[in-house]
Amino acid sequence: MITAATIGYPQPLNVMISADQYCLRYQGTWSLYAGQTTTLTLDASQCGSSSGTLTVTVAGLYTSHSVSIPLTVIDDTPPQFYSSSPPDGAIVSGIATFSSFVNDPSNPVLSSISVDGVPAGQGSGYLQVIYDSRQLPDGPHIISFDAADGAGNLASQASYVTVLNSPASHDLALNGGFENVQPSGSLVGWTTGGSKSPVRSPSAHSGAWALGLGTQSGSGSSVASQLFWIPVQSTSAALSLWVRGTAAAGTTVTTDWQEAAVYSRSGSLLQTLAHQQLPLTWTQLTADLAAYAGQVVELRLSTQGGTGTSLWADDVGLLVAPDGVGNPAPCLAGGNVLYLDGTTGDYVHPGTETITAGPWSAFFYPSTGVVQVRSEASPYWSAQIARRPLESGIGEGAARVSNSSYGAGIDVNGNGRGCNQTSGRIQVFEATVDSGGTLRSVTATFEQSCETWMPLLRGCVHFQQ
Repeated sequence: MITAATIGYPQPLNVMISADQYCLRYQGTWSLYAGQTTTLTLDASQCGSSSGTLTVTVAGLYTSHSVSIPLTVIDDTPPQFYSSSPPDGAIVSGIATFSSFVNDPSNPVLSSISVDGVPAGQGSGYLQVIYDSRQLPDGPHIISFDAADGAGNLASQASYVTVLNSPASHDLALNGGFENVQPSGSLVGWTTGGSKSPVRSPSAHSGAWALGLGTQSGSGSSVASQLFWIPVQSTSAALSLWVRGTAAAGTTVTTDWQEAAVYSRSGSLLQTLAHQQLPLTWTQLTADLAAYAGQVVELRLSTQGGTGTSLWADDVGLLVAPDGVGNPAPCLAGGNVLYLDGTTGDYVHPGTETITAGPWSAFFYPSTGVVQVRSEASPYWSAQIARRPLESGIGEGAARVSNSSYGAGIDVNGNGRGCNQTSGRIQVFEATVDSGGTLRSVTATFEQSCETWMPLLRGCVHFQQ
């Protein structure tokens, strides 16, 4: 207890703490009057195990009093992971870089990375391991990150990833279960329209949601569509979806109907899966689209009619085999070419364009497998892809090139437009690098989604020198 007789009254008193352990942090009341008490709290979470002295000083008008307290800090706080890569849920391919950054006041910190329980690398603090994922079978794997500080405190975390180096098939449908929406609430992967906007419905075939078309009152149309770029080498392209419907009482298919159909990129009808008044029970529709390999086709779901005429769709899939990404043909007519075909709503380049204006430049970075091809003519379009090693093949689960240390990368930008994040796929058809490390040629196709949820930008790039 501090009194006026010993310190002075009534001015406030100053409380000061000092310690030879500079990692200590203090909390408490630093100004008080005689007769008052205060509690001081010490935070030693940034300290390693150590011993020292803590000095508390109270200073008043006439004099000051100090007390010294022997202090022992026992470090029982595990190391902290600042970052680790790849993230949980990532697709890993090729020669990948795994890393972890661990911090702890008790240096050094021993860090290790293992794959499916098998050690892959060990070090201190920031650890980076170059790992050839081609030694693993395609499928799920566990990458574990572990750390131990000098006091023996342990920390660990894991990323559950999918290794995919030789994909046999791929489902081209995005958000075929209608479970995912954009931040605005719009459906990921689907373009919608009509006087009666499609909405998500809890009346699902599987999962939590289906797509409902024409569910509002009144007369009109409701449309939802998605574009698919069927790989040029695919010999199988199996389209499947589940639908059900209702029709206003007393109507016929002449005025009230539901439809599922496939159209060309230019809007010509290719196949009709259904044009009828569908039953209330779920019904599967299928079609073989292998004849359209190399082409962009559109699946269009629609309903027309009055109140009570509605269509529900769910579990849309288009499984193609062998796997691939589109068709490089638009880039092989001659010269250096960047071809872009963006779905309506794509931020970077909605619509189609063939870019041939040069001069052109190209760079290859062997340590990361990144290739950049750029038109130096305004508006300066650029395509960056990453695949390590740079060889023919498919890169599923591509991230933005700057974040693609563990797999494929894609970043197409120009005209002042680019993505903060990307997701997508790439396919390298050919690449040639001379003995000096100079890129001589590359042909690749890609699909890119800005921010990982915007409509797809498709395209190809060809460069030769």
